Amino acid sequence: MKKYQLREVLHMKRSKYFKSFGLIVLMLILSAWGVLIAAPDEEKKPEEKTATATATEKAPNPQVAKFDGRLLTMDEFVKGISIRGDFRLRGSNPEQLRRMRKDNLEEIVKDYLFNEALAKMATEQGLAEDAKVKDQINRWRDQSLATVIYQKEVIQKCPTPSNEEVKQYYEDNKEKLLQPFSFSMRHIFLSTLKPYTAKEGDTLESIAKEISGDEKMVEFILSDDNQYKDYRYVKPEDRAVKPFHPLQPGEKLLAPMSKEETDAVISRAKKILEEAKSGVDFSLLAKKYSEGDKNAGEVKTVTPSKEPRPISPQILEAVKKLSPGSVSDIIHSNRGFNIIRLEDKKEEGYMPFDKVKDNISRMLHIAQVKKREGDSLYDFANLTPGITMNENIFTAENRTSDSLIIAIDTKTSFTLADFDNTIPQPLRTPLKTNRERFILALNSQKILMPLLIKYGQYKKIEESPEFQDIFNNRKIQILADAMRRKLFGEQPKPSEDEMKEYYEKNKTSKFTTPKQYDISLIGLKIGEPGQKLDPKEREERIAKNKKRLAEILPSLKTKQDFEKTALDMSEDPTGPRKGAVGIIPVTYHNGFDGRLEKMKVDDVSEPFEFGNFVYLLRVNNINPEEVRSFDDCKKLIENDLMNERQRAFLNTKKEEILKKGGYEFLMKD
Repeated sequence: MKKYQLREVLHMKRSKYFKSFGLIVLMLILSAWGVLIAAPDEEKKPEEKTATATATEKAPNPQVAKFDGRLLTMDEFVKGISIRGDFRLRGSNPEQLRRMRKDNLEEIVKDYLFNEALAKMATEQGLAEDAKVKDQINRWRDQSLATVIYQKEVIQKCPTPSNEEVKQYYEDNKEKLLQPFSFSMRHIFLSTLKPYTAKEGDTLESIAKEISGDEKMVEFILSDDNQYKDYRYVKPEDRAVKPFHPLQPGEKLLAPMSKEETDAVISRAKKILEEAKSGVDFSLLAKKYSEGDKNAGEVKTVTPSKEPRPISPQILEAVKKLSPGSVSDIIHSNRGFNIIRLEDKKEEGYMPFDKVKDNISRMLHIAQVKKREGDSLYDFANLTPGITMNENIFTAENRTSDSLIIAIDTKTSFTLADFDNTIPQPLRTPLKTNRERFILALNSQKILMPLLIKYGQYKKIEESPEFQDIFNNRKIQILADAMRRKLFGEQPKPSEDEMKEYYEKNKTSKFTTPKQYDISLIGLKIGEPGQKLDPKEREERIAKNKKRLAEILPSLKTKQDFEKTALDMSEDPTGPRKGAVGIIPVTYHNGFDGRLEKMKVDDVSEPFEFGNFVYLLRVNNINPEEVRSFDDCKKLIENDLMNERQRAFLNTKKEEILKKGGYEFLMKD
C-alpha cells in the first residue's frame, strides 16, 4: 500500500471546517466539493425541501452549448467545472456562475468542452496507460472515495443547528459580540505645515519664528521622519518623562505656516466645501485637492478604540454630529483643515442577531463536525470486515514495541513503535483514554487513506453516482492535461535569432535587475506582538528606545561595530544574524518610509520608528541597476517564447476542434 502525504489526499489549500490532524484530509476535500454532493431529498427536513424547490424554480437549467452531437446544460456544466477546477472561478458559487456575463461564461464553456475533446484524444492515443498518468488517475480515485465518504458519514450526519440553538448561543455569549464605535468616511485634507530641513545653528524656536512668525508655534512642529509625524518639541517640564534630543542639521521637519499662508489655505478649503455641498462627487474632489494621501477619495473605515494613534478629537466631534451621506463643515486641527463625507456610522453596542446568526450557525456546525470526525473513523475501522483492531494495547501489561494497534490488510499495519516514532509528542501528551489514542493512530499518515479505501470498497462507494461525478470529471482534466503536455512537446524550440530579437525588445522591462541594497538593522521592540498599548505609553517607549539607540550611534564606526552591537542588543528577528537582512530592493518595507534611497554605502540612519520597532538602519553595499546579458537570460527567454507559442497553438487548436464539433453557444443576452 502506498504512503499518502496529507497534501496529496487534500488536493486543496483551505477549508471552511476546523483543521485537525489526519481528518483535515476529508475536511479540505469537502471545501472543494461540498456544493456538488447534496443530501438525498428523503434526508432533508420539510423546510429544506421547500427551500430547495423554491431555489430550483428560481434557477432553471438552461441549455448552455451544443458540441459534438450533445447538449451541455447549466447544471451539468456547473457540477463539472466545479470538480475540474478553473482559476478564473476561485471563490465563485454556482449562482454566480449562472449570473456571469455571457461573453465571460462562453470562454469558460469553450475551455470546458475543449478539455473533453483533449481527454478523448488522450484516450484514443493511449495516454491513459502512461505510468504517470495512470498513477494520477488512481490517486484521484482514492481521493474521490474520501470525498464521498466524508460527505455521507460526517457532514450529512451533522444536522445544521436550529434557529433556536443559534439564538440561545447568541444570548449566552452576548458579551463577546460587543462592537465598538466605528465609522467610514471620505476625507479631504489641506495641510497648514511647511517642510523644512534643519541647518547648522537652527533651533526649533528659531524655525518656528522664521516659518510661522511666532516662536510659540514651536510646540506644533512635527518630525517628518515616519508615517506618524510626531511632535518634535518637548516642553522642559516634560523632559524627565519624555526624552528630548537637540536638533540635528539635515533633520526633516514640518513647521506651521504663517497666518497669511494659513488664511490662503482656509480660502481654498471654503471653495472646496462649496463644491462638495453643491453635489460634486466627493471622491473626485478628494483625488483632486487632498494632500499627502495616495488613497485620497477612497472610503476609510475607522475604529477609534483600535487605531494605533488617537483620532483627531475635532474629527471625532464632527462625526458624532453628522449623519451618513452628509458633508462636514471645515474641521480645523493642528495639522491642517479637513472636510469629510460620512459614509456610515456604527454606534457601540451588541452586534444584531441577524448580522451574526450565519457565523454562529457555521461555528456550531463546525463543532458538531469536529466531534463526529473521530467517531466516524472509529466506526469505519470497527464496521469494515477484515480489519484487525487492538484498541486497548496502549495499556496492556504484555505490550511490546511490536504490538499491533491496527491492521488494514496483510501489507498495512500500525504498531506501538509506529505510534511512538511517527506521531509528534505534543499530539500524544494530552490524550487520556485508549480510544483517543486509537483514533489518533487512525489519523496517521500510514493508516488514514488505506482505511478510507477499505471502507469505501466495503460500502461500494465506487458504484455511487456521487463518486462517478467526481472521479469522471477529474479524470477528464487529468487526461486533458496529459494531452496538452504531449502537444506542447511536439512544438519546436525558438531559434537563436528569435531569442535575440525578443531579448532586444524586452531587455529593459524584463531582464534588468533593479537597484538593490545590502542592509543590516538594530531594532528595539516598542511592544510585544499583538499588545495594545496606551498611546501615551507607546510614545514613552518610542522615546526611550530612540534615546537608547542615539546613545550608541557614535560608537558604530564600522560594519563590524554594527554587527557586534546587533548581536548583543537587537530585538528584531535579524538580531541573532548580526542584524543582517541581506540583499533587498528599494521597495522592501517601502524603503523604510523612503530613507533607503537617501543613504550611501556605510551610512547609518538616525533612530526611527517603523512598525513595532525603533531601528537603526545600515547600508553595507548598493548593487546598481544592471541589464543582464543575453547568455544569462537565454533559458528565461526560451521559456517565455515557448509559453507564447504554446498559448497561440492551443487557442488555434481549440477553435479548430470546436468548429469541427459544430460548437454553438446557446445562452444569448
